[in-house]
Amino acid sequence: MNTKGYTVDKQGNVINSSGQVVFERNLLDRNGEIPELFRANLLRTETESDISQLMNDLEENPPIQDDDEDNAAIDMGRQSAENAKKAAMAA
Repeated sequence: MNTKGYTVDKQGNVINSSGQVVFERNLLDRNGEIPELFRANLLRTETESDISQLMNDLEENPPIQDDDEDNAAIDMGRQSAENAKKAAMAA
């Protein structure tokens, strides 16, 4: 368990009760907190189509700065969002 109370694996990734990675370690802030987007319960209050629209918006509106580090962070965010969506739907 990390300092914020999330269950983590040996690599520091936040995992669910089945041991599946929900948030990769590199997406947590320096205090071990998950991204604000998910703390706001977006996945629990919005429909699947709303989440799909959010993902489409992210793809259609690329970051203003185009560098490899930003792109890698965006890709990791997308993957974590997809993992969280799958975990929420499986629950």
